[in-house]
Amino acid sequence: MVELVWDAGRTATVRLPNGVELTVGGRQGLPPADLAAVGLAASVMAAFIDAARAAGCTILGYLATTDVAAGAGLAPVVRLRSYVVSAADIDNALFTELTGLALDRSIVARLLGDSLDVRWDLRVLHGAASPEGGDAQP
Repeated sequence: MVELVWDAGRTATVRLPNGVELTVGGRQGLPPADLAAVGLAASVMAAFIDAARAAGCTILGYLATTDVAAGAGLAPVVRLRSYVVSAADIDNALFTELTGLALDRSIVARLLGDSLDVRWDLRVLHGAASPEGGDAQP
């Protein structure tokens, strides 16, 4: 369970189940919209990495950028851009399948539903060494 405790200012302390505390709002804390963006990026990344691992793919790197676009009177849109670097054991068809699985398995992505705008980019490094020490096979 996550606990949010408001103080006398415009900030709050968030206590996570593992004991970590974060400051939210105010001048020193994370804006709530940024927390939503972080939650989305982390949730989709974990789901993608898990799906790729289950498919036997070697993921060498993953970068995501997120932001919340919320104009006055308009429904907010959360934009996620994910950039994946893989060894040669992944092709475009498998990548498309894995991205779909990641979005289906990400609780945060499912919560956001139609307010989510996602773009993916794959870069394949042929002949790259896998993190386990062996060479990635084409």
